[in-house]
Order: sequence, then structure tokens, then C-alpha cells
Amino acid sequence: MLKNISRQTIERIVNSSCMCEKYPKFINPKLKHICTADLNLIKDINLKNLFSKGSKFRPQLTLPTIDEVITNISNNLKKLIDKISYTLNVNQGNFQEWFNEAINLIELQCKDWNKKS
Repeated sequence: MLKNISRQTIERIVNSSCMCEKYPKFINPKLKHICTADLNLIKDINLKNLFSKGSKFRPQLTLPTIDEVITNISNNLKKLIDKISYTLNVNQGNFQEWFNEAINLIELQCKDWNKKS
């Protein structure tokens, strides 16, 4: 990423004014820039909470269950059918066979994927 930055961009960044002077309480005298572990500098409570966990913290990824995935897809397909049937003035029942087949295929794929993982 850094190798794609032009020399001109780097010079502009280096020569631009710094915002550190707005926070004199946190400036390191030797560096003349902010260098602190004091989280009081951060106003956003969520960001402050995240930083308080340390640099090694990795949030746990919570994945939905297979049933939740299928339910979500099913609900969205129903919404799609509603929109199409309204737009084309077609009876929603005309989509029932397609909907059932789509859900069956999705369930098979999800359950097959679940076995492999």
C-alpha cells in the first residue's frame, strides 16, 4: 500500500500542519507530537472502549446459524415476490412453486456446506 504513494503525496503529508497542538496535554515534549496511552483523548465512547482492549484484541465474529440464514433468505425472497407481483399485477400464488424449489435448493446447499465445515 505505501509503495503506491507518490513522493509528492508523502511530501504534502509531511509538510502539512499537525493537529497535535490542539491537545497540548498529550504532546510528548521530545517528539512534539501526541504520544500517549491516555484514552481520555478519544471522545467516541465506542472507539475508546475498543482501544481499551489493547492492540492484540481481536473481536469474535458471530456467524448466523444455518436456520437463520435460510430464514433470512426466505423472508427476502417473499419480499421480492411481493414487489414483483405488485409491479406486474400478478398473483403471488404464481410464485409458490418457484419459491418452494428455491428454498429446498438453498436448504440442501446450506446443509451440505454445514457438513463440510
